[in-house]
Amino acid sequence: VRDLKHLAVPDAGDFFREEAYAFDPGKILIVTKNGMSGQQLQEILLRDYALQMEMASGNYVVAMTSFMDTEEGFRRLSHALHAMDARMEDTGKAAFSPKDIYRQPEKQMEPYQAEEAAHGSVRLEEAAGKVSADYIYLYPPGIPIVTPGEMITKEIIEYILYAKEKGCSMQGTEDPYVEYLNVLSDERQVWK
Repeated sequence: VRDLKHLAVPDAGDFFREEAYAFDPGKILIVTKNGMSGQQLQEILLRDYALQMEMASGNYVVAMTSFMDTEEGFRRLSHALHAMDARMEDTGKAAFSPKDIYRQPEKQMEPYQAEEAAHGSVRLEEAAGKVSADYIYLYPPGIPIVTPGEMITKEIIEYILYAKEKGCSMQGTEDPYVEYLNVLSDERQVWK
């Protein structure tokens, strides 16, 4: 699958040691490079090719393999990826990558302090510059985008809106649609 243009299947040599603590060849990472989300890729693989992925998030899916998989099964996956890749267009959109998802928000206080502090609900679009009282994460994999006590930035809000648009499953807030976030209601409680 090295000849794919809009999809990629990285191997161990494509990662720096800091990026992947251990490479598991039994897990096949399939990455989109044209703005398609992992959820969209997973839906197409299941609907059109009867291939069930283990998980989808951001701009990738993970296919799990085992000693029970056959050569024919791997050929089916390769065929599906090549057929999809041939139909894809270069959208010019930046990839929906983990580097975009997992930034390091500015910590204002410890999570337990933010959870215990007075907080209120605001519309997502009005949360920039406020301190989160919620965890917000894509599930899977469940790594927080922002945790209680961290500053919510315009970039984080834009990312959340983009992830929602792409059909990603956002978790951690009281509002299942992530239209409202809990934020600290008294900014004087923020310490640095």
